[in-house]
Amino acid sequence: MDDFISLDPVTQPSTGSVQNISADPTLSKGAKGDDVKELQMLLNRYGNTIAVDGDFGPKTEAAVIAFQKTNGLKEDGIVSDSVWTVMRHPVSVFDSKCLENLQDDKTLAYPNQNKKDSLAYIALIMLRDGYELAYVAGLLANSYHEGNVGQFESSSYTSNINSKPGYLKTMDELYDYGTLYSGKTIMKVSLSKVEELITKLAKDNWNKGKFGLGSIQWTGSRCQRLVEHYRNAADKSDTITESQAIEAEGEFILEELKDVKQEYISIYPDWRKANAANLNSGEAANKAAQALCRKYEKPANMEAMALKRGETAIKIYNIMSPPITIMGRIKKLIGF
Repeated sequence: MDDFISLDPVTQPSTGSVQNISADPTLSKGAKGDDVKELQMLLNRYGNTIAVDGDFGPKTEAAVIAFQKTNGLKEDGIVSDSVWTVMRHPVSVFDSKCLENLQDDKTLAYPNQNKKDSLAYIALIMLRDGYELAYVAGLLANSYHEGNVGQFESSSYTSNINSKPGYLKTMDELYDYGTLYSGKTIMKVSLSKVEELITKLAKDNWNKGKFGLGSIQWTGSRCQRLVEHYRNAADKSDTITESQAIEAEGEFILEELKDVKQEYISIYPDWRKANAANLNSGEAANKAAQALCRKYEKPANMEAMALKRGETAIKIYNIMSPPITIMGRIKKLIGF
C-alpha cells in the first residue's frame, strides 16, 4: 500500500562530513515496526510518498533501492548502517552526481560486482569526508588494481612454485593455510578462527608467517586491525556479509589515511600543496594515484604500477566528473 516517487539526485542538500552511525537495525523487505516507520519518514524527505505504516513492503524496498543508486550504495534494498548514515546526512549535490556517474559507468572493466560496489562505497565516504574528486579518483584507481574485498592471499603457485614467498610456505606448513584460507573470502570463514590465527602470528611478531587480506591485501599488524573492523561490522555474528565487509574496508582505509600516528598522514596535504594550482583535474588525479601507490599501497613493481594506476585515475576522474552541460545547474544549487 506504499507509493513512491523517485527524486532527482541533484536536489539533495549538503550537510558536510559526518561520522558513521552503527546503532541502527538492518532492515529489509518484510520487516515491520517503528524502525520501519522511521525509515519511511526519512525516505519521504527525499520526495517519496510512502505510507508511514511500519510495513517494509515492495514499494518501500523500491524507494530504498532508488536511494542507494542515487548515493553510490549497493543496490540491494537492504538498509544497513551506511544507508542509515547517508539518509540522515546526505552528500552534496555535486558529490551525488559524481557517485551516480560512477555507478552508471560501463567503460571500466570490473572483474566482478564486489569490486564495483567496493569502489562506490569508498568514493561515497571519501567525498562525504571532504576529499577532492581528483584525490578520490586516485585512491579508487589503486583499489581497482588490487584484490577483492575480503579476499585472502592465494598461496597457490602451481605454475611457478619457485616464486612463492617464504611467508606463504610457512603458513601452509604450520597452519594449513592453503586448505583453510588461500583464495577464499572472509565472508566464507569463521571470524573467530581468523582472529585465533592472527593472535598466534602476532604473538610471534609475524616471524612465523603472515598473509594478505582484503582489497588492498593488508598484512601483519594492519591485517590484524582490519579483522577488528570486520568484527565490529559483523556485530555479534561470527560471519560477515559482503556489504558489511565492504563498509569495514572502506572505513579502515579512511582511518589509516587520517591516522596521525601513521606515515600515510602526510600523503594528502603533500598532494594538495603540490597540485594547488589545479586540484580539480585529471592530472591531479594522476598524481594522487601515483603518490598513494608509492606511499600507501606499495605493491610489487611499484614504479610501473604507479604509472598504470595514474592512467586509470584519469579515466575514473573523467567518468565521475559531471558533464559541462549540468555543471551550471549544480554550481547554482550548491552556491559555487
